[in-house]
Amino acid sequence: MRKSMTEEQLLQHMIDYYEKNKVAPTTRTLKLFLKEKELACNTFRFGGFNELLAKANIPLNKATKVRTIEEISSFIKEYYKEKKESPSIRKMHQYLSNRGIKATLAHPTYPTWNELLGISGVPLLKETFTKEEIIDLLKRDYKDKKVPPSFSSWQGRDGFPNPTTVVKYFGSWNQALRVAGIPLNQENDKYSDLELLNMIREFFNKYNRIPFKDELALDRSVFIRRFGSWKDAIIEAGFIPNSQSSFGALYYSNHGDLRPSTLEGLVDDFIHNRTQVPHKHDVPYNTFFVTNRQFDIDFVIKDKWLIECAGMLTEEDFYDNFAKLDKITQDYKEKIKLKMEIVENARKEGNFTGEFIVLFHQQKLKNINNYLSNKLAIMIQDINNNFDGVPVSIPKTGRVVKPSEKLQKYTDEQLIEILHKLAKELDRKPKLSDLRLKGYPTQKTYLKRCKWSIWLKRAGFES
Repeated sequence: MRKSMTEEQLLQHMIDYYEKNKVAPTTRTLKLFLKEKELACNTFRFGGFNELLAKANIPLNKATKVRTIEEISSFIKEYYKEKKESPSIRKMHQYLSNRGIKATLAHPTYPTWNELLGISGVPLLKETFTKEEIIDLLKRDYKDKKVPPSFSSWQGRDGFPNPTTVVKYFGSWNQALRVAGIPLNQENDKYSDLELLNMIREFFNKYNRIPFKDELALDRSVFIRRFGSWKDAIIEAGFIPNSQSSFGALYYSNHGDLRPSTLEGLVDDFIHNRTQVPHKHDVPYNTFFVTNRQFDIDFVIKDKWLIECAGMLTEEDFYDNFAKLDKITQDYKEKIKLKMEIVENARKEGNFTGEFIVLFHQQKLKNINNYLSNKLAIMIQDINNNFDGVPVSIPKTGRVVKPSEKLQKYTDEQLIEILHKLAKELDRKPKLSDLRLKGYPTQKTYLKRCKWSIWLKRAGFES
């Protein structure tokens, strides 16, 4: 394993190089130096290559396209004056490109894009939306176009939330249309849930594998609107999603949660065994941060501790700029970096005061508890001291889902919680027929486990 350079060592190398060659070092010369000395270094950890040059008092190379904040601000003002609207990064790039100007608009030394807009004195972009705002946008879109808005029509549309955000808020795209009082698109609604699931099952019976997103005759957006995501549609059909090939087998944690990787499952086990404090899974990043990226946080505990599980990367590979990774893993690495950048920017702006922890893949899972004990020690102590966390008397371990196993989308506890939610919305004891409402588990989901009367007793509606 190559030894990593400290920031001080890296700065000294840059200064030595500059004094010897009278020109600033480049990322290429640094790469050759590291290879020769068998060292490793990730300049991202120190803010970026040009920021390091600035710290070393070395002038930037003339070829660099990194502009000053004042220059970027002047571009933004010109755009706003001409277009009468605040630019997104994509629109700004296109605007500058049309004028023959090359410029980097996102750089570690820059503030966030909305901060740059604020510095320039133009209105900020709307990046997060409440349920009420989404409903208003749906109604306005329907009024303007005279046809029900579709999932695909909102993809990549400026001024509108990503349609997957709408599905997360309302359970499905059609449910959002119902809440907004908009008639459903008949083309999208002509298939029942069973017919859609049977399409997946028929594909499996024919090819002996799960279909990928674009392999069915029907567009995948229909499945996403109906079931919330492609993965949920696969699970509802009784199969294990293909994503397990990237993250390890699906895992049932020791308290019934289904996690998409062995690492996440073991982390789930560990947190429950050490604290028994309820926690949330797959919380959108825009719950805590101003971002239009459709990322989810793996674990959120008491809205203070945020945990990201980087199950496809070892810590060594993540911090080694020259590690040889396949394209999928390299893209995943860049995604983790971007998540860390979102958190760091929010912290610099004073908008996030919680704790963010990234956990990496471990080659030997038998040592996972020692690794988690070290990485999560402060969090566990804080939860048990300040949030009534209590370790379990006998620690339990979950299990990996067998490839042939039919998955349960909901645990019994989750189904009982859903009954309480339904009763609160209807202001009465729920009936079996109420489960025909979109966004709720089917009647079959309940009845294949036990009678309806038993469910009502377990939920406390009948004695």
